[in-house]
Amino acid sequence: MNETIATPEDAQIQFVLDKLQQNKVFFSRQSIKSKRAWVLIRTATILLSGAVTVILGLKASPWVAINTDLTANIALVLSAFAAFLAAAEAAYDFRWTWINYTLTMTRLYGLEDNLQYKRAAGEVTQEDLDAVFAEFSDTLAGVNEKWSKRRMREGGAAKAS
Repeated sequence: MNETIATPEDAQIQFVLDKLQQNKVFFSRQSIKSKRAWVLIRTATILLSGAVTVILGLKASPWVAINTDLTANIALVLSAFAAFLAAAEAAYDFRWTWINYTLTMTRLYGLEDNLQYKRAAGEVTQEDLDAVFAEFSDTLAGVNEKWSKRRMREGGAAKAS
């Protein structure tokens, strides 16, 4: 007896591929934005902290004749801004978001590659497509769950179950 394997319609395969592509673009953009924000804030904090140290060092130096009140005020403003940036970095945690979205995007690339490989070989079964879509859905649910738990924990709310 010939056993027939259920094969999905091409429109169904294309739907899953389109969803993977849309989400890859979204997570790629978010990852890039988060990385840029993290690098910018981290770099600015380091530069401001260094500038404060240099300004205060110059103020104490007997070789440089500068207005000590002015340098103290400049150092105070710069250190306050550095503290603000450090607090913003801690609050928004762009590094965590960047890494989390990059890992998600990598998983989506893997799912797409797997499906494209089977499609090119003409071997996509309904079971294969359902498995890819289920993993895709689980991936998105996992990202949302991680993000929600992190925000709830940071906001002082009770731990999510």
